[in-house]
Amino acid sequence: MQPREETKSSFRKSAGLAIKRGEDSFSGAAPPDPRLVLRAKTLIRWGTLTLALSRARERGSGPLSRWERAGVRGSIVRLSAIALTRVFTTQIGRLYAILTPESGKKVEKKTIMKLLHVIATPRKQDSNTMRVATAFLESLHAKSADLSIDTVDLFTGDLPDVAGDNIETKYSLMTSQPINKRHKESWKHIELLIEHFLSADIYLISTPMWNFSIPYALKYYIDSIIQPGYLYKYNEQGLPVGLVHGKKMICVTSRGGDYSEKNPLHACDFQEPYLRAIFGFVGITDMHFINAQPMDITQELREAAIAAAIEEARSLVANYEWDVTKTVGLRNL
Repeated sequence: MQPREETKSSFRKSAGLAIKRGEDSFSGAAPPDPRLVLRAKTLIRWGTLTLALSRARERGSGPLSRWERAGVRGSIVRLSAIALTRVFTTQIGRLYAILTPESGKKVEKKTIMKLLHVIATPRKQDSNTMRVATAFLESLHAKSADLSIDTVDLFTGDLPDVAGDNIETKYSLMTSQPINKRHKESWKHIELLIEHFLSADIYLISTPMWNFSIPYALKYYIDSIIQPGYLYKYNEQGLPVGLVHGKKMICVTSRGGDYSEKNPLHACDFQEPYLRAIFGFVGITDMHFINAQPMDITQELREAAIAAAIEEARSLVANYEWDVTKTVGLRNL
């Protein structure tokens, strides 16, 4: 075959393959992923363009003919066609393997779960809250050997300033203004704290009830991480939209009295409603509360309440789906 005919054949082959495989991707029984459909349409367009270039060259017009008239002949034009053919066949092969009915299933890959344990009690292991939280972690680790646990102790670690330059940045972001250059260095500490929070798949918050609500250290942590544009935003209608999705949260609490629904003190429980509201605001709705109560009435009631809370924690671990799965396969296309 002459160089001109070989080039024409290569272009025709790659163009025809792109169009056919792209169109065939829409004939499967199961609807393909929209991103793959977009890739298929793109391949059809490129195949059509390649075919048009080939036909224009046959008529003595188009860029390929201009190359030849300019002295770019034979092997260079032929190599261009071969390169395009390889690109088409590689991309189309990957696309076609995913979109065909027999191999169109999504691939789920189990990954290591990362749990962030936020400790909001200053009493360490003497804490009633920590007795329950420790039992929960032990049970979860026994069930999921690939569990990775990271801890933030709010009463021993340093948190970034919320006031000063950072409060100015917060209000700038709330009004869609850029961060002032003078404030960027200080704001980086807030961003690192947010990044650390968002890196987790599961959150465990261990907190006692203080004055019907949460300890000041936990409130400070929440005020640090819940920032506009990072954990939430406002849509065009001015309504808040949470940006944190696919996460699980377990809150282990201890209360001096009994704040359960059947008790008159229930009206004074501002702890659970606040935590549900603030984390639900940013998109975390898969939440479970294990409330150990009452702690401060008698020794017998305390031990009974802790035992019941530990049993509840173990039951939650045993009967809940904790594995983290991710859909893979598009990244290499």
